[in-house]
This record gives sequence, structure tokens and C-alpha cells, in this order.
Amino acid sequence: MYGKLWNGIDGKTVDLLLFENQDIAQLNRKFWEESKLINTGLMLEALTTNPASFPLINRLKEIPNQTLLITGIFDRNTGLSISKIIHRELKCSQWELFYKSAHFPDLEETSKFVSSVINFLDS
Repeated sequence: MYGKLWNGIDGKTVDLLLFENQDIAQLNRKFWEESKLINTGLMLEALTTNPASFPLINRLKEIPNQTLLITGIFDRNTGLSISKIIHRELKCSQWELFYKSAHFPDLEETSKFVSSVINFLDS
């Protein structure tokens, strides 16, 4: 059903879900076309065929690693609610919100993204 839904949606609608800035969405789509990048569906297939026996949400408290969470506030794919849960459950997480981005803050707010990652890695 998931595959049917995504395969039936046109690119413009997908871009509206993934990007706040539609100019960046068009640039990204151009990059995808130039690179001949395609979503084969293999990752989704692997995840649905071999689900984790103990869901990650139940294991987050056990992860000791420093973690940077980056969330575009307009992300309609995973979004604030999922990031909030992950941040709450991960002991050593830092959460950065991107106020002009959806699912791809690295493209929509590149300078802030790079700065956030470098600051995190330097800390």
C-alpha cells in the first residue's frame, strides 16, 4: 500500500511534502535527474521484510553516543513530533531546529546546517 501511494503521487506533490522552498525543490529534482538517482525501494523492502525484533524506540535510552538531531520545522515526513520523542529518549542528544526547512535542511538552510554539524563535531 505504501508503494502504491508513493508511486501514484506526482513529483510536484512530493516536493510540497519534502520542501518548504519550492525553488530548492526544483534544484534538488534537477540534481536527481542529472545524477540519474532513483529510489529502488530496496531499503523499504529490507525494513519491512526484516523488521527489528525490538523496536528502536524502545532502545533509544540505551544508546550512549552523542547525537545531533536536525529537524526542519515544516517536515511533513517525520517532523517535530518524532524528533521530540527521539530527543527525549536519547540521553546524549542535541536538537537543532531549522525554521525555514522541511525534510531537507541541508539543502534549504545549507549554511546553518554546515555550521551546526561542525559545531557539534567540534564539541
